[in-house]
Amino acid sequence: MTFHRRPHVRLLSLLLLAYFASLPQTLGQIEERTAQYKSEIDVMLNLNRVSVLSVQDNMDGIYAKALERHLKKMVEEHYRWTYVETPEGFVLSDPLEEYENDSSKILALKDQFSVDGLFAVRLTKGPRGVMMRLDLFLMSDGRIFVQENLRNHPRFEIAELEKQLENLFQSTLHKIPFGGRILSRQGNRVTLNMGRRDGLKIEDSITAIQIIGLKRHPKFQFVVQTEKEILGRIKILKVDDTLSFGAVVVEKEKGAVGVGTKLSSISEVEYKDADSLLLGKESENILGGRVDSQVSYGENPKEWVPEDPPSYGELSVALGFGSFGNNVSLSSENLHAGSSLYPNMSLQGELWLTPHWITKVSIRQGVVNVPNPRSGAEPGTLALAHNNYSVKFGYNLLMTDEFFGPKLVFLGGYAVSTLYVDSSTPTVLTTMEYSGLELGIRGSLPISKKGIWSLGAELTLVLNPQLTERPVTSGDSSSSQINQFTFFGAYKMSEHMLLTGSLDFQLYSSSFSGSGTRSDGQSASSTSQTFSSLNGGIRYLF
Repeated sequence: MTFHRRPHVRLLSLLLLAYFASLPQTLGQIEERTAQYKSEIDVMLNLNRVSVLSVQDNMDGIYAKALERHLKKMVEEHYRWTYVETPEGFVLSDPLEEYENDSSKILALKDQFSVDGLFAVRLTKGPRGVMMRLDLFLMSDGRIFVQENLRNHPRFEIAELEKQLENLFQSTLHKIPFGGRILSRQGNRVTLNMGRRDGLKIEDSITAIQIIGLKRHPKFQFVVQTEKEILGRIKILKVDDTLSFGAVVVEKEKGAVGVGTKLSSISEVEYKDADSLLLGKESENILGGRVDSQVSYGENPKEWVPEDPPSYGELSVALGFGSFGNNVSLSSENLHAGSSLYPNMSLQGELWLTPHWITKVSIRQGVVNVPNPRSGAEPGTLALAHNNYSVKFGYNLLMTDEFFGPKLVFLGGYAVSTLYVDSSTPTVLTTMEYSGLELGIRGSLPISKKGIWSLGAELTLVLNPQLTERPVTSGDSSSSQINQFTFFGAYKMSEHMLLTGSLDFQLYSSSFSGSGTRSDGQSASSTSQTFSSLNGGIRYLF
């Protein structure tokens, strides 16, 4: 029996065949549209919308207004993001340093700024020139993304400072760990927000990336290093000034490269002698032009490693010699003991909790031998040991934006100072321990270019010091006073090592009332100890 196919059955069969034949391609397109490569860190670093915070200076706004207008113009004209106007009348309520140290202050601005990034500038005019800092904050976490600094610029004209701000802005752009992003994709064709102004040319190849890790500065929190994953390669087909069009030629997986995917910078490292296993004279000459060539290349090369600036604190040790005097006014006579030369040593440690807040621990010790001031008393020579311990917190008031520049430090803490004395018969000098709350102020000032030499002074007072005396007391009650004053200087040998010198003065004095418990029946109306010393040492900054 023969079957004859009807025309409408044949047409239906062809349509079903075409549908199933196209199904793999359709599923592939769905897969392409749904493939996702977005790390949390990559999303956090998006910079699609940016704005500008109010610029600050220490000159009542003389420079701030002009620099703010100039910064807004540069940010608005940049083509890689959308500029969002600063809310009218907005002014930073606190110094910029507080926003740098406290991310919650930036996050609190989300209601006023619907953006991904915020630029901010602080300018300080000081005796050594102009200091300017440009910050780019991420609104996603409130922390600094990129920071650039200008230090000790000698010129103050507004036009010159605008030029320097332009340099900081360009340096900031170069530190952003990606060059641009993909604006659209249709099939394999993509549009990029990079163009001729970025150095792109037809037939160039550019890498599509995502950022999967980052490393921040341990103290100042701006990004110092990123880890990137390559998602694909794009060939440039057409280039305009700020846009370009290309085709995805390689990608990690279909749809891995999509709208918003970041693009690497096109600046690349070239090696002209790639065909040689050994560096020839030509390469050596090229490398010799680098700033580190003196230590990296040449006849006796040695390894060159860039040195990180100190960020955490310092340790110091000092040795010196001083003079000591002790006076006691008894009811029948005045006694004096002293030494014109005795050795002493001091150790200090300082931690920089923030650029403004510090904590400090100090230990000072000295040993003195003095003749017994009372004739016929035993032993004829007395050994004395002076120990001083203190723990303080301090606030750095920076005169400029430079941490190692001119500054005042306000200090407060607790101190214990003890003068141990050998026992004698009869008792002449007693062991005296003073303790109390300390208040101090320290000022320092670089006096040469690059801070090679610096000078300073520190004054310390003890509030209502308490005296403990043994083995006997000189009176039933006492009132005491402690004053300490120090002049110091430093010579910078390297980024982390300084030679130091200081001249220290300390005065401990007490007045007594009542008879006390001295065995000879005498009471003392007053006593005083003076210490002066000249010290030299080393400070290590880490």
